[in-house]
Amino acid sequence: MASPLQILDGPMGTELNARGVPTPLPGWSAHALQTNPEIVQEVHRDYARAGATIHTTNTFRTHARQFPDNWQSLTTQAVDLARAGIEGFAGQVAGSMSPLEDCYRPDLSPAKPRLEHRAMARSLAESGVDLLLVETFSHRGEALIATQEAIDTGLPTWLSLTAGPETNLLSMEEIRSTAEHAVRLGIEAIMVNCIPAVAVDQYLEVLRDLEIAFGAYG
Repeated sequence: MASPLQILDGPMGTELNARGVPTPLPGWSAHALQTNPEIVQEVHRDYARAGATIHTTNTFRTHARQFPDNWQSLTTQAVDLARAGIEGFAGQVAGSMSPLEDCYRPDLSPAKPRLEHRAMARSLAESGVDLLLVETFSHRGEALIATQEAIDTGLPTWLSLTAGPETNLLSMEEIRSTAEHAVRLGIEAIMVNCIPAVAVDQYLEVLRDLEIAFGAYG
């Protein structure tokens, strides 16, 4: 069960860009696993030094649809880099599971995403993460499918939903109903992310009484 207070690390892609590492689409930050793995590890270490207790793997885009030939090895490498980066520090490694397409384009969500999310969840579990973070989902159906596949690995699973930077992708009611469904599935924490800071409090209000850990990150 999630402890009363956990401090998540910060963004990977933003930090890579700030350190001069290209993150081209469609693989985005995952490209750095091939070009600059030492900087990925350095980012993890800097977040650990700053006091983060949850360290997210750089697997937001290590999908088979972006890297059909080596997605599994990239996923394993990302987990290994997170472990190496936080060596000597307290904390847990969270395996990032993301939407299969653009997280701000729920209309692009595949009709049958289950097998891809199952493969990612199992690959992360086999690579040795401590928990699975199903994050930045704005499509309710895909979010719940990914969540179920994560839970089925037997690992603690956290879900984070997003209404997007314009707060127009999910309503408060949709976030609440999706969260309630996910709680019934067995998640251990519910969060919102990638929404404006001024909107965070109102979203957290609809999650407070679900009797599980809750939180937010930008």
